[in-house]
Amino acid sequence: MCVKMLVRSELMQQHIMAARFAEAMTIAARRRYIVRACKQRGWIIQPAALQQMMDFVHSEQAMEDMLDSLDERIGNDKTITAGIWEEFASAEQQRHDISSQKNSRRDDNASMKNAAWTDQVRLINAFETPKLTYDVTRKQFHVTETRESLFGSPLDKTNMLAQRYALVHQRLIRHELFRPSQLGHEARTASLQHHLTPIESLLGKKTMSKTFLLLGILVQIEEGNYYLEDPTGQVPVSFQEATAVDDFFVAEHCILLVEGSFHDGTLYLQRVGHPLLESRDVSVAAMQQQLSHPFFVKRVECDVDEQPTFIVLSDVHLDQPKVVAYLESLFATYEKCAPCDLPLFVLMGNFSSTYRDSPPLDELATVLSAFTNLSKNAHFVLVPGPNDTAQQVLPLPPLAARLSRLAHVHMATNPSRIFYKGRELVLFCYNILHLLQRKQIMLPKAEDVTDINDSDAVDADVEDGGQRKLHHRLIKTLLDQSYLLPVQGVPVFWNYDHALRLYPLPDALILGGDAVKEGFHEIYGGCHVVHAGSMGESGSYAVFKLNGKDDDDFMMEDEDTNVSSRPGNGSVMYVNFSNSILYD
Repeated sequence: MCVKMLVRSELMQQHIMAARFAEAMTIAARRRYIVRACKQRGWIIQPAALQQMMDFVHSEQAMEDMLDSLDERIGNDKTITAGIWEEFASAEQQRHDISSQKNSRRDDNASMKNAAWTDQVRLINAFETPKLTYDVTRKQFHVTETRESLFGSPLDKTNMLAQRYALVHQRLIRHELFRPSQLGHEARTASLQHHLTPIESLLGKKTMSKTFLLLGILVQIEEGNYYLEDPTGQVPVSFQEATAVDDFFVAEHCILLVEGSFHDGTLYLQRVGHPLLESRDVSVAAMQQQLSHPFFVKRVECDVDEQPTFIVLSDVHLDQPKVVAYLESLFATYEKCAPCDLPLFVLMGNFSSTYRDSPPLDELATVLSAFTNLSKNAHFVLVPGPNDTAQQVLPLPPLAARLSRLAHVHMATNPSRIFYKGRELVLFCYNILHLLQRKQIMLPKAEDVTDINDSDAVDADVEDGGQRKLHHRLIKTLLDQSYLLPVQGVPVFWNYDHALRLYPLPDALILGGDAVKEGFHEIYGGCHVVHAGSMGESGSYAVFKLNGKDDDDFMMEDEDTNVSSRPGNGSVMYVNFSNSILYD
């Protein structure tokens, strides 16, 4: 017995010594590997930095990746000191933390699975939105999904405007009015055939008698002097004789389709319009000829039972007692629903009536704690408003608060996107209308003519004087420009400008902000534009249902019940609490 125990003890000591020897050999081999790799790159590594590098990574592949990243930071000195390594290691750790947060958000998005249609819903934040670019030389689309730096270079700003123009230009020349006639087809009349003139063809000339059709970005190079710019050059423009072909906003950084004559080095505009709209189906069909990506696919028909329903609220001022009372009444209505029948609640800021660094979201959790069914089974998407975060550069980051008492809370960026069976819904909360009204260029006169894009025009009520309502002008401006903020003066991360694009045209654009008392719902070019109204101002919200069929779009209104619905691709019902006796 004693002999067996002695033998076992000796064997254990041998194993321990072998493990220690193997560990020592591993450390020595790792040291030799790092020194050899640094010599191959022409680097000099100090002993303190060498020890820190050995403690930081423990695999050959991780070491190789680390050295490749370090090569971009080391510069011309070629000496790795302890200070350089500590700075690099800190940056790598920060990048790892950001990646972990991104994976956590993906897990959060993947957790949006309940019953019925919710297992098909995906919430995509702005910093995860794939970037669609167009190569003008090769006439090809490309999609990239790499995470880029928030601090862009001047070249990134140039590329941002260039890509906006390129995507609009390629869609415009694909329109039948600008596409050259082909052999074997019936010849078009000259009056229906249009040709875009590059700006460079006007430069160096004083006066040209004929009129030109140009596409360019409106910029203000000098105070009070506007220029039209395209990739070939820029030319000063005059709006003195300009006539708008439709009701829309014209502001700096808008892409304009203009017609005018050239005299004494200035382009005198006669007709001003926006680029012609293109439906989502046409855009996706053009892209699918060159690339395959899950973001750019055709719609998948869904059954009636799978139709998603969204409860949309804007200006949810949680610091106002009347808004809290409105929410209690709303949640009490849906508390009775079965878990599989619950809608998706989209709550948009601002979440406080005054500016705060941290909105009072705990008030929302307190209200929902009284509704067990909603707290456990309902999904809530919270979109921050412009006053809810200290950062004012778009896209706005998600709210930092964590509502642990709710089972399914999804903190979204502003803007963000929801995908459902090939359908795209864009969520955006900003004071767009006020901004465009403040920055717009007032044209000397407006023209009551039939637009060449009348087939897609908004079926709008016409106010006195032939001017459409403001929200009709807003809708046409945003969708024609394929951009959420086609106006200069709004800070945007240049590398994430693509998160604000509306190309291809989404199936629905859900807006918030502007303190709009009464919501609206319009269809333009097949895109549903929904504004829920202001919960804080009028106690209104919208129930938006995205149907699965592609019937013809038409509008039905019932003034008595305050219901606006379209039995085509979707329907909207507006509810106004201020007309009830719920809160006095």
